Amino acid sequence: MTQRTGICTPLYQLRSTGAAGIGDFGDIAALVDVACTLGLGKVVLQSVVDSSFDGGGQPLYPVYIDLRQLPQVSVHAKLDKYYSEAAALDRLETIDCQKVYNVKMHILRERFRWEGAELLGSEAYHTFWRENRPWIERYSVYCALRHNYGTGNSRHVIEGDYESMLADAHFINEYSDDIKFHLYVQFLLHTQLQRAASYASERGISLVVSNETPRNVFFRQWWSSLDERQRQQIYGGQLGLTGPAPASPEPWVAEAYIRNMLNDSQSEVILPIEDWLATTSLLPCDAAGDSDKSRDEAVYYRMNITLGSILSHTALLECLRLMIADSAK
Repeated sequence: MTQRTGICTPLYQLRSTGAAGIGDFGDIAALVDVACTLGLGKVVLQSVVDSSFDGGGQPLYPVYIDLRQLPQVSVHAKLDKYYSEAAALDRLETIDCQKVYNVKMHILRERFRWEGAELLGSEAYHTFWRENRPWIERYSVYCALRHNYGTGNSRHVIEGDYESMLADAHFINEYSDDIKFHLYVQFLLHTQLQRAASYASERGISLVVSNETPRNVFFRQWWSSLDERQRQQIYGGQLGLTGPAPASPEPWVAEAYIRNMLNDSQSEVILPIEDWLATTSLLPCDAAGDSDKSRDEAVYYRMNITLGSILSHTALLECLRLMIADSAK
Protein backbone atom coordinates (compact mmCIF):
# COMPACT_ATOMS: atom_id res chain seq x y z
CA MET A 1 0.00 0.00 0.00
CA THR A 2 1.28 3.46 -0.86
CA GLN A 3 1.33 5.80 2.13
CA ARG A 4 0.75 9.49 1.47
CA THR A 5 2.47 10.96 4.47
CA GLY A 6 2.91 14.64 3.83
CA ILE A 7 1.80 17.90 2.24
CA CYS A 8 3.67 19.44 -0.68
CA THR A 9 2.93 23.04 -1.64
CA PRO A 10 4.33 26.13 -3.30
CA LEU A 11 4.46 28.62 -0.44
CA TYR A 12 2.75 31.41 -2.38
CA GLN A 13 -0.63 29.62 -2.39
CA LEU A 14 -1.08 29.72 1.37
CA ARG A 15 -3.33 32.34 2.93
CA SER A 16 -3.36 33.90 6.38
CA THR A 17 -4.18 37.28 7.86
CA GLY A 18 -1.65 40.06 7.32
CA ALA A 19 0.64 38.21 4.93
CA ALA A 20 0.91 41.08 2.38
CA GLY A 21 -0.78 39.25 -0.47
CA ILE A 22 1.22 36.03 -0.65
CA GLY A 23 1.99 32.95 1.45
CA ASP A 24 5.19 33.52 3.41
CA PHE A 25 7.47 32.00 6.04
CA GLY A 26 5.08 33.09 8.77
CA ASP A 27 2.45 30.70 7.37
CA ILE A 28 4.60 27.60 7.78
CA ALA A 29 3.72 27.16 11.47
CA ALA A 30 -0.02 27.07 10.66
CA LEU A 31 0.62 24.62 7.81
CA VAL A 32 2.55 22.43 10.26
CA ASP A 33 -0.45 22.57 12.61
CA VAL A 34 -2.72 21.44 9.75
CA ALA A 35 -0.35 18.54 8.99
CA CYS A 36 -0.38 17.50 12.66
CA THR A 37 -4.16 17.67 12.83
CA LEU A 38 -4.44 15.47 9.73
CA GLY A 39 -1.95 12.94 11.11
CA LEU A 40 0.71 13.67 8.47
CA GLY A 41 4.44 13.72 9.12
CA LYS A 42 6.06 15.95 6.51
CA VAL A 43 5.68 19.37 4.89
CA VAL A 44 7.54 20.03 1.63
CA LEU A 45 7.87 23.65 0.48
CA GLN A 46 8.45 24.18 -3.24
CA SER A 47 10.03 27.09 -5.09
CA VAL A 48 11.38 29.08 -2.14
CA VAL A 49 15.03 28.96 -3.31
CA ASP A 50 16.24 31.48 -5.90
CA SER A 51 17.19 29.02 -8.62
CA SER A 52 18.48 31.75 -10.97
CA PHE A 53 21.71 31.66 -8.95
CA ASP A 54 23.88 28.62 -9.60
CA GLY A 55 26.67 29.41 -7.17
CA GLY A 56 25.59 26.97 -4.44
CA GLY A 57 23.85 27.51 -1.14
CA GLN A 58 20.15 28.18 -0.62
CA PRO A 59 19.40 31.83 -1.36
CA LEU A 60 15.73 32.46 -0.51
CA TYR A 61 13.26 34.65 -2.39
CA PRO A 62 12.70 37.97 -0.52
CA VAL A 63 9.01 37.85 -1.45
CA TYR A 64 8.52 35.14 1.22
CA ILE A 65 9.70 37.23 4.16
CA ASP A 66 7.10 37.53 6.91
CA LEU A 67 6.72 41.23 7.69
CA ARG A 68 4.79 40.40 10.86
CA GLN A 69 7.92 38.96 12.47
CA LEU A 70 9.98 42.12 12.01
CA PRO A 71 10.29 44.47 15.02
CA GLN A 72 7.75 47.27 15.27
CA VAL A 73 8.91 50.67 14.06
CA SER A 74 7.63 53.90 15.59
CA VAL A 75 6.20 56.66 13.39
CA HIS A 76 7.64 56.27 9.89
CA ALA A 77 5.66 57.86 7.05
CA LYS A 78 7.21 55.86 4.21
CA LEU A 79 6.80 52.54 6.00
CA ASP A 80 3.18 53.36 6.87
CA LYS A 81 2.48 53.93 3.18
CA TYR A 82 4.07 50.64 2.13
CA TYR A 83 2.35 48.68 4.91
CA SER A 84 -1.00 50.10 3.73
CA GLU A 85 -0.19 48.86 0.21
CA ALA A 86 0.70 45.44 1.66
CA ALA A 87 -2.66 45.28 3.44
CA ALA A 88 -4.48 46.09 0.19
CA LEU A 89 -2.58 43.31 -1.63
CA ASP A 90 -3.59 40.88 1.11
CA ARG A 91 -7.27 41.41 0.28
CA LEU A 92 -6.84 40.24 -3.33
CA GLU A 93 -7.97 36.78 -4.45
CA THR A 94 -5.03 36.41 -6.82
CA ILE A 95 -1.36 37.28 -6.32
CA ASP A 96 0.14 40.34 -7.98
CA CYS A 97 3.67 38.95 -7.77
CA GLN A 98 5.46 42.08 -8.98
CA LYS A 99 3.59 44.42 -6.65
CA VAL A 100 4.10 42.12 -3.67
CA TYR A 101 7.82 41.96 -4.44
CA ASN A 102 8.11 45.74 -4.90
CA VAL A 103 6.25 46.56 -1.68
CA LYS A 104 8.26 44.09 0.39
CA MET A 105 11.56 45.30 -1.04
CA HIS A 106 10.62 48.94 -0.35
CA ILE A 107 9.81 48.02 3.24
CA LEU A 108 13.04 46.05 3.62
CA ARG A 109 15.16 48.86 2.19
CA GLU A 110 13.60 51.40 4.56
CA ARG A 111 14.12 49.05 7.50
CA PHE A 112 17.72 48.41 6.42
CA ARG A 113 18.46 52.14 6.65
CA TRP A 114 17.02 52.11 10.16
CA GLU A 115 18.37 48.84 11.62
CA GLY A 116 20.77 47.34 9.08
CA ALA A 117 24.09 48.39 10.63
CA GLU A 118 23.09 47.16 14.09
CA LEU A 119 21.81 43.82 12.83
CA LEU A 120 24.86 43.18 10.61
CA GLY A 121 27.04 43.85 13.65
CA SER A 122 25.28 41.25 15.79
CA GLU A 123 26.83 37.94 16.83
CA ALA A 124 23.84 36.09 15.34
CA TYR A 125 24.57 37.60 11.92
CA HIS A 126 28.30 36.83 12.11
CA THR A 127 27.51 33.20 12.93
CA PHE A 128 25.21 33.04 9.89
CA TRP A 129 27.85 34.73 7.71
CA ARG A 130 30.64 32.36 8.78
CA GLU A 131 28.47 29.29 8.09
CA ASN A 132 27.31 30.51 4.67
CA ARG A 133 30.20 32.63 3.41
CA PRO A 134 31.07 30.32 0.47
CA TRP A 135 27.87 31.37 -1.31
CA ILE A 136 26.25 34.30 0.54
CA GLU A 137 28.79 36.92 -0.59
CA ARG A 138 28.62 35.77 -4.20
CA TYR A 139 24.84 35.83 -4.12
CA SER A 140 24.75 39.34 -2.63
CA VAL A 141 27.08 40.62 -5.35
CA TYR A 142 24.89 38.89 -7.93
CA CYS A 143 21.75 40.55 -6.50
CA ALA A 144 23.40 43.97 -6.39
CA LEU A 145 24.35 43.70 -10.06
CA ARG A 146 20.92 42.31 -10.97
CA HIS A 147 19.23 45.19 -9.15
CA ASN A 148 21.33 47.81 -10.93
CA TYR A 149 21.53 46.24 -14.40
CA GLY A 150 18.59 43.83 -14.57
CA THR A 151 20.77 40.85 -15.43
CA GLY A 152 19.88 37.34 -14.30
CA ASN A 153 23.26 35.91 -15.29
CA SER A 154 25.17 34.67 -12.24
CA ARG A 155 28.18 33.36 -14.23
CA HIS A 156 30.37 36.38 -13.51
CA VAL A 157 30.09 35.98 -9.73
CA ILE A 158 30.89 32.28 -9.54
CA GLU A 159 34.03 32.36 -11.66
CA GLY A 160 37.31 34.22 -11.28
CA ASP A 161 35.70 37.65 -11.72
CA TYR A 162 34.12 37.42 -8.27
CA GLU A 163 37.37 37.70 -6.31
CA SER A 164 38.56 40.61 -8.44
CA MET A 165 35.24 42.40 -7.88
CA LEU A 166 35.57 42.24 -4.10
CA ALA A 167 39.21 43.38 -4.37
CA ASP A 168 38.24 46.40 -6.49
CA ALA A 169 37.90 49.46 -4.22
CA HIS A 170 35.82 51.31 -6.84
CA PHE A 171 33.38 48.40 -7.13
CA ILE A 172 33.01 48.07 -3.37
CA ASN A 173 32.54 51.81 -2.97
CA GLU A 174 29.79 51.82 -5.62
CA TYR A 175 27.91 48.69 -4.54
CA SER A 176 28.73 48.29 -0.85
CA ASP A 177 25.31 49.37 0.44
CA ASP A 178 23.50 47.12 -2.04
CA ILE A 179 25.66 44.12 -1.13
CA LYS A 180 25.10 44.69 2.59
CA PHE A 181 21.36 45.08 2.00
CA HIS A 182 21.11 41.65 0.34
CA LEU A 183 23.19 40.10 3.13
CA TYR A 184 20.71 41.63 5.58
CA VAL A 185 17.69 40.28 3.67
CA GLN A 186 19.09 36.75 3.43
CA PHE A 187 19.89 36.75 7.14
CA LEU A 188 16.28 37.71 7.97
CA LEU A 189 14.90 35.06 5.59
CA HIS A 190 17.08 32.25 6.90
CA THR A 191 16.32 33.25 10.50
CA GLN A 192 12.59 33.02 9.82
CA LEU A 193 12.90 29.71 7.99
CA GLN A 194 15.04 28.28 10.80
CA ARG A 195 12.41 29.41 13.32
CA ALA A 196 9.71 27.63 11.29
CA ALA A 197 11.84 24.47 11.05
CA SER A 198 12.35 24.46 14.82
CA TYR A 199 8.60 24.73 15.36
CA ALA A 200 7.98 21.89 12.92
CA SER A 201 10.54 19.73 14.70
CA GLU A 202 8.88 20.42 18.07
CA ARG A 203 5.59 19.17 16.61
CA GLY A 204 7.17 16.06 15.09
CA ILE A 205 6.90 17.30 11.49
CA SER A 206 9.74 17.05 8.98
CA LEU A 207 10.09 20.35 7.09
CA VAL A 208 11.77 20.04 3.68
CA VAL A 209 12.74 22.88 1.33
CA SER A 210 12.59 21.56 -2.21
CA ASN A 211 14.27 23.32 -5.12
CA GLU A 212 12.77 21.76 -8.24
CA THR A 213 15.13 23.30 -10.79
CA PRO A 214 18.14 20.94 -10.49
CA ARG A 215 15.85 17.94 -11.01
CA ASN A 216 14.38 19.55 -14.11
CA VAL A 217 17.81 20.39 -15.51
CA PHE A 218 18.95 16.81 -14.95
CA PHE A 219 15.77 15.53 -16.60
CA ARG A 220 16.23 17.70 -19.70
CA GLN A 221 19.82 16.51 -20.09
CA TRP A 222 18.71 12.90 -19.77
CA TRP A 223 15.73 13.45 -22.11
CA SER A 224 17.95 14.90 -24.85
CA SER A 225 20.06 11.72 -24.76
CA LEU A 226 17.05 9.56 -25.76
CA ASP A 227 16.06 8.85 -29.33
CA GLU A 228 12.63 9.81 -30.70
CA ARG A 229 11.12 6.34 -30.12
CA GLN A 230 12.24 6.23 -26.46
CA ARG A 231 10.88 9.73 -25.81
CA GLN A 232 7.54 8.84 -27.33
CA GLN A 233 7.34 5.62 -25.32
CA ILE A 234 7.74 7.59 -22.07
CA TYR A 235 5.61 10.57 -23.16
CA GLY A 236 2.65 8.61 -24.52
CA GLY A 237 2.99 5.28 -22.73
CA GLN A 238 4.32 6.00 -19.27
CA LEU A 239 2.84 9.47 -18.79
CA GLY A 240 -0.26 8.97 -20.94
CA LEU A 241 0.20 12.26 -22.81
CA THR A 242 -1.11 12.80 -26.33
CA GLY A 243 0.74 14.15 -29.34
CA PRO A 244 4.38 13.84 -30.40
CA ALA A 245 6.98 13.85 -27.64
CA PRO A 246 8.85 17.19 -27.60
CA ALA A 247 12.60 17.23 -28.15
CA SER A 248 12.93 19.76 -25.30
CA PRO A 249 10.17 19.24 -22.71
CA GLU A 250 8.58 21.94 -20.56
CA PRO A 251 9.35 21.74 -16.80
CA TRP A 252 5.91 20.31 -16.03
CA VAL A 253 6.76 17.22 -18.14
CA ALA A 254 9.78 16.62 -15.92
CA GLU A 255 7.64 16.99 -12.81
CA ALA A 256 5.02 14.59 -14.21
CA TYR A 257 7.71 12.01 -14.92
CA ILE A 258 9.35 12.43 -11.50
CA ARG A 259 6.00 12.20 -9.70
CA ASN A 260 5.11 9.09 -11.68
CA MET A 261 8.50 7.54 -10.86
CA LEU A 262 8.10 8.33 -7.15
CA ASN A 263 4.61 6.82 -7.04
CA ASP A 264 5.92 3.61 -8.58
CA SER A 265 9.11 3.22 -6.58
CA GLN A 266 8.69 4.66 -3.10
CA SER A 267 6.51 3.79 -0.14
CA GLU A 268 6.39 7.42 0.97
CA VAL A 269 4.62 9.79 -1.42
CA ILE A 270 3.80 13.41 -0.73
CA LEU A 271 0.25 14.65 -1.31
CA PRO A 272 0.32 17.89 -3.35
CA ILE A 273 -1.77 20.54 -1.66
CA GLU A 274 -3.44 21.39 -4.99
CA ASP A 275 -5.13 17.96 -4.97
CA TRP A 276 -7.22 18.69 -1.92
CA LEU A 277 -7.44 22.46 -2.27
CA ALA A 278 -9.14 22.17 -5.66
CA THR A 279 -11.39 19.29 -4.58
CA THR A 280 -12.57 21.11 -1.47
CA SER A 281 -13.02 24.44 -3.32
CA LEU A 282 -10.25 26.14 -1.36
CA LEU A 283 -8.83 27.19 -4.72
CA PRO A 284 -10.94 28.56 -7.61
CA CYS A 285 -11.95 25.66 -9.84
CA ASP A 286 -10.32 27.22 -12.93
CA ALA A 287 -6.92 27.61 -11.25
CA ALA A 288 -5.55 24.47 -12.89
CA GLY A 289 -6.45 25.86 -16.30
CA ASP A 290 -3.68 28.44 -16.14
CA SER A 291 -0.86 25.90 -16.46
CA ASP A 292 -0.76 26.37 -20.24
CA LYS A 293 -0.25 30.13 -20.00
CA SER A 294 3.12 31.78 -20.25
CA ARG A 295 4.82 32.97 -17.08
CA ASP A 296 3.79 36.58 -17.77
CA GLU A 297 0.14 35.66 -18.37
CA ALA A 298 -0.26 33.10 -15.59
CA VAL A 299 -2.69 33.86 -12.78
CA TYR A 300 -1.42 32.79 -9.38
CA TYR A 301 -4.28 31.84 -7.07
CA ARG A 302 -4.34 31.86 -3.29
CA MET A 303 -6.38 29.66 -1.00
CA ASN A 304 -9.93 30.92 -0.43
CA ILE A 305 -9.64 30.23 3.30
CA THR A 306 -6.94 31.00 5.83
CA LEU A 307 -4.92 28.20 7.36
CA GLY A 308 -6.25 29.20 10.75
CA SER A 309 -9.82 28.75 9.52
CA ILE A 310 -9.04 25.23 8.32
CA LEU A 311 -8.00 24.27 11.83
CA SER A 312 -11.37 25.34 13.23
CA HIS A 313 -13.48 23.86 10.38
CA THR A 314 -14.44 20.39 11.65
CA ALA A 315 -16.33 19.30 8.52
CA LEU A 316 -13.51 20.38 6.22
CA LEU A 317 -10.88 18.58 8.30
CA GLU A 318 -12.95 15.39 8.17
CA CYS A 319 -13.26 15.75 4.39
CA LEU A 320 -9.48 16.11 4.09
CA ARG A 321 -8.90 13.05 6.31
CA LEU A 322 -11.15 10.98 4.07
CA MET A 323 -9.36 12.19 0.94
CA ILE A 324 -5.95 11.37 2.40
CA ALA A 325 -7.13 7.91 3.50
CA ASP A 326 -8.61 7.27 0.06
CA SER A 327 -5.39 8.32 -1.71
CA ALA A 328 -3.40 5.81 0.37
CA LYS A 329 -5.39 2.82 -0.87
